[in-house]
Amino acid sequence: MNRDFASELAAYAAALAAREPIDATAWRLSISVGGIDVTTVVRTDTALSIRHGRAHTNEQPDPNTAVFTMDNLPRAPTVGMPVLIELAPPGMEPVPWFTGRVTDVTAKLAAGLTQMEVVAVSTGLGAAARRFIGDEPWPTETDGERIARILALCPDITVGTVDAGTVAVLNRDIDHREALALLAEYASTAMGMLFDGRDGSVSYHDAAHRSVDTPDMVITAGELRTLPDMAQRVGQVINRVRVRYGTNESEIRLSDEDSITEHGLFEISTTTQLADFSAAESIAQRVLDQYAQPLYGSEVLTIPMHTLSSARAAELAVLEPGAFIEVG
Repeated sequence: MNRDFASELAAYAAALAAREPIDATAWRLSISVGGIDVTTVVRTDTALSIRHGRAHTNEQPDPNTAVFTMDNLPRAPTVGMPVLIELAPPGMEPVPWFTGRVTDVTAKLAAGLTQMEVVAVSTGLGAAARRFIGDEPWPTETDGERIARILALCPDITVGTVDAGTVAVLNRDIDHREALALLAEYASTAMGMLFDGRDGSVSYHDAAHRSVDTPDMVITAGELRTLPDMAQRVGQVINRVRVRYGTNESEIRLSDEDSITEHGLFEISTTTQLADFSAAESIAQRVLDQYAQPLYGSEVLTIPMHTLSSARAAELAVLEPGAFIEVG
């Protein structure tokens, strides 16, 4: 939401005042562990937490995670068991909300019943964190090709959509490196985004994909129910960029002099896997285009799905990390 702050605030306030009554129709949730439906024994007095995406917009998404507590267990969960959580908006077919495997189980004794807190991590990026790969030397190629190459070396990971890439990355010879660390390194170098899908697959959006202007969904202010906090932060301003690239770590420096004059100098310096001047210049310019001017924005937009109409809730439920949501 990087438009005029005062007019946006007035529009949100007006829409909130005119909002429609809440649709309280129940949603359907199902949870299976090891192929057994455990929905009825998942405790409702403790939170079911599902995390997709990332905490901050300048970071790569973490593996999807799910945390819940069970009792009266039909079968004790153990590390490695598959976990599937599905969500169905009212009147709609269920859609996958989380796909992963158990990584931690904590047994607790309470009120004479055995309770177990279960932590699960996605079968995509979560699995990549436990895979170490080595291969023949890699040629110079695009960031998308490099991401696809690494994922192909992890045969137990389902690959979703991998964009072609926008910049060239260096040739490289690796030996026994963690797959997730390599994937995150190339995604960050190229200003792309690597993420888990709700179905457990891994997808990659390159920098061009993230620059589209057409939203995947438009949310009205009335559907938010509460106004988001809007802020400018010093950590979101960058007006001079130094990028080292190539085998000899050549350096390019780009600046936004108007921003420096108005706001002071905010500089970053980074060593990358970019192959040549053209790639380094492209990334440096993207950084300036995105961060040179401080803008009001909100990193967190809370949309209470149970307050939406069935059709709108279904539309929101199938969005993946990286989707472009516009508030208007």
